[in-house]
Amino acid sequence: MTKIDINEEVVKRIVRCIEKAVTDDIPQYLREHRKETNNNIIHLKGDFINDNLRHMVVTEGIDMIPFKRYSWHGRLVADRHNKVTYSITTQENLNSIPRKKSRTNPHFLQSVLGVENRDFESPLEQLSLFPVEAFEYELLFDDYNKIIAGLINPTE
Repeated sequence: MTKIDINEEVVKRIVRCIEKAVTDDIPQYLREHRKETNNNIIHLKGDFINDNLRHMVVTEGIDMIPFKRYSWHGRLVADRHNKVTYSITTQENLNSIPRKKSRTNPHFLQSVLGVENRDFESPLEQLSLFPVEAFEYELLFDDYNKIIAGLINPTE
């Protein structure tokens, strides 16, 4: 099995993007845009994180991969030097993935992890977040190709 190298500096910058969105960007937005209700906050956090990733993480060899899942637009961070992709999500989202038993199509993370991590060993303890084997590899691979849209070669 091939080992995965983690770029600690990229991880630190990603964590800073999340922290900035939650501690700076959203409170500032709420101060500047007073509304009767703030139902948009659920998605606004992700929008701020993605903006921060674009401005604070993307550099030479670090790209953002845009994708669309139904009406939701997501981003993956691709570290092309170390051949690693990162996805930011909530614990609540991770917990909901295996609970949805009637899923006929894989969650995008099942597809990404099922294809990209298939033959790799992480230097960190690899935890099983949810069953990727619930779907045939061909379905995961086809879904992965829709998500990535040719912007990453899965054999990299």
